[in-house]
Amino acid sequence: MSTRKRSKSAVETDVTDSERAATGEPAQEVGRLQTALDASRDYQRAISEILRAMSDSPGNAQPVFDAIVRNLNLLFKTEFSAVQLLDDGVISMPALDGNPVFLHMGQKYYPRPLDGQTIGGQAMLKKTTLQCAAGDRSEEHTSE
Repeated sequence: MSTRKRSKSAVETDVTDSERAATGEPAQEVGRLQTALDASRDYQRAISEILRAMSDSPGNAQPVFDAIVRNLNLLFKTEFSAVQLLDDGVISMPALDGNPVFLHMGQKYYPRPLDGQTIGGQAMLKKTTLQCAAGDRSEEHTSE
């Protein structure tokens, strides 16, 4: 006969959100679900607007780019978003949205040659996505 003790699985030991709601935390559960529902609706609205722009403007990418940057700001609560394109070694910024200071900088410094001096240039050279925190002025940024 074995004397080995059986360990409980995560299913047996963890209390699920539904069980927690049933044991006296319904207000918190309703709040959590409402937040998730609102985020899902915002995401669906953004996707719908971008797809509508694609459908309404075949052969013209500008309305699509504009819808993308507008919705990036709304979904991610950012101060600034941009679409950057690389063509023949030159980065352009066909769509910008957000803080006027950043808009001015984008218009002033683009188009520009591809190099590692900007976040977009670094991402293009590394062929990856990059992330930086607000106010981050460091040369290197983290890959997502």
